Amino acid sequence: MKWHKFSFPVVMLITTLVLFSASQAMASGTEAGTSVSNTAAVSYTIDTTTVTDQPSNTVNFLVDQKVRVVVAGTPSQTVVANVDDNELAFTVTNDSNTEDTDSSGTQDPTWFQIRAVDAGGDDFNMDNVEIWEDTDNDGTPDINLTAAIVAGQSEVYLLIDVDEMRNLIIVADTPSTATTEGDQAVYDLIAEAWSTSFSATPVDADNAMAEDGDGNDPGASEIVFTDGTGTHGDAAGDGEHSAEGTYTVAAAMAVAKSVTNGASGYQLPGDTVTYSIIVTNNDTVYEASSVTIWDQIQAPLVYSDGSLSCTGGSGFNAECSNDNSTWDSDCTAVGTVNYVRCDGGTIPEDTGGTDNEATMSFDADIP
Repeated sequence: MKWHKFSFPVVMLITTLVLFSASQAMASGTEAGTSVSNTAAVSYTIDTTTVTDQPSNTVNFLVDQKVRVVVAGTPSQTVVANVDDNELAFTVTNDSNTEDTDSSGTQDPTWFQIRAVDAGGDDFNMDNVEIWEDTDNDGTPDINLTAAIVAGQSEVYLLIDVDEMRNLIIVADTPSTATTEGDQAVYDLIAEAWSTSFSATPVDADNAMAEDGDGNDPGASEIVFTDGTGTHGDAAGDGEHSAEGTYTVAAAMAVAKSVTNGASGYQLPGDTVTYSIIVTNNDTVYEASSVTIWDQIQAPLVYSDGSLSCTGGSGFNAECSNDNSTWDSDCTAVGTVNYVRCDGGTIPEDTGGTDNEATMSFDADIP
């Protein structure tokens, strides 16, 4: 073959991409372990000679295993001293691309260690801090994961499927000492990648997943952490992620009850006395909602028909009951009135006046 010095050659590059193992594109990306083979080709004409699809060498690599956990949410909850079961809701998502467990195409789930940790630098700590799961997505805790910790484990572990999001809730009790309005208890929910083993249950920190740190090997499917920076000092790419929630103390409501003398100037048989229950919202930030003020008519007193009133606040309903279970705004419909209440109202926050008060009053006869 006689070669000539080429004159204005035309060169076209063709690239061919072949995936040698079937994989399904998912939100988390191409499945780890997928083999990718790439061969290029060039077609050209030199003088009168044409070459079609002259191949390059073939380059192969395996898709590495991305391990990424995402904890989301910035929940906040107002709390009052001695009130239990206060909630901070988060989501934890497995955004990894682990390999198929079998030919069905179902991807391996990953174990994650879940911790609820005091963020530090706040004003107080909550009591009985637990992690619960909302399994039916209705915003309320269903399963106490902390209570389900098995022997040998010190933390909560969850097996989470690829692309699966779990609803987790920190549930805690407010201590009796949390009485200063505006004080805060701050907690981080932390999720750490633990193991991709489908069957082995992790038991301690020695089982933590190890990331390949020797640089990329195209012939191996390596573990690479791709998580972002969290709120608890966890750095990007360290295999864990966190988000922060805050409990803020609201001022407790004040309740004061008083009773008047009868017409005699005393409290004698035949007199009618008036009871007043004043409820004051001392919080300067938050209104009090779903407020119910109630009282029981103590023997031998007899409720005076038509005397129940609810003043102050807004939205209160004056109701009576015979048995403290069935209530009616028509007090004559319940028979003997043994209980009275002002139900379902709202009391504004304290702005310096008396608008932050609501009063229930009623008369009772002394037989």
